[in-house]
Amino acid sequence: MEESFEEVLKGIWESSSEPLMERLKILQNGLEEWAGVIRRKKWELKRKLSQELESLLLGERDDETLARIIDTKIHLNMEIEKDEVYWEQRARVNWLKYGDKNTAFFHKSATTRRRANFIT
Repeated sequence: MEESFEEVLKGIWESSSEPLMERLKILQNGLEEWAGVIRRKKWELKRKLSQELESLLLGERDDETLARIIDTKIHLNMEIEKDEVYWEQRARVNWLKYGDKNTAFFHKSATTRRRANFIT
């Protein structure tokens, strides 16, 4: 979702002439650093927008202030929406990675145990 991702990826990849596995490790470390910087910037932006909105809401209300309040709310909502999409994607990635642990073996074992423990 970040516009700078492709440029950063190419920059990191082309900056090294190491063997493939070393290059991949360098790429991993570089992307982790880049992601940390992006997260900090997004967190700081949301904090700044929240503070700005709070100060605008506490101040006098005229047409210009109301327009700034609306713009700030829209910008803050867009940042919150991006954050929600990020966490939704992370949840999907984790689900795909770890899968559904309710396997057929688990269900058969549970059914067998239930039948053995059932009192007629």
